[in-house]
Amino acid sequence: MDSILYYLDAAIVMWFITQVTFSFLVLVLGDLMVEYYEWGTYEQPSNGYQKTVNATMGFLIGAGPFVYKILLKYPWWKRKLFMMGFFFIFLFSSILTYQLLMMIVRIVF
Repeated sequence: MDSILYYLDAAIVMWFITQVTFSFLVLVLGDLMVEYYEWGTYEQPSNGYQKTVNATMGFLIGAGPFVYKILLKYPWWKRKLFMMGFFFIFLFSSILTYQLLMMIVRIVF
């Protein structure tokens, strides 16, 4: 049972680290990382495979590009400022969510 909890813990940490790291890269590199994200997805998915790829990419690294696309209406400096705020809020909320999830998992198991 302890090994299952260990691997669950590691998987949650890796997912949060991936999301936060890609959000930071979007903050620093901007359009380059958003284009990289868009290369890995389909604009108009027409079959199950394409929808699965889009869902996987969105689940793994989708928070940063999603927020960046919303912020495209602002000038460059405001976009970077808002993205930095999002990054710190997302980092804090990831840590808080991880702690809450692990507390629940430890209580249940």
